[in-house]
Amino acid sequence: MDAARRQRWLDTVGADHWLVQAGGWIVLGVNAQLLGSGLEAEAAQWSWLGEQAGRHCGGQPVALITPSP
Repeated sequence: MDAARRQRWLDTVGADHWLVQAGGWIVLGVNAQLLGSGLEAEAAQWSWLGEQAGRHCGGQPVALITPSP
């Protein structure tokens, strides 16, 4: 993924990463296309994921999804 393709993702899909609480679950979503891209957004996504995992582990069940176009 490059910066232009990421921008198209943001324009079409929205945020690269997100969290939803539903039915007693924490659902974390990340942009699979960022993984291994080397973009600053990849580092931000990893940081966010680490924060969320630390915040929500030990309580509700957590699911991680990686939607990809």
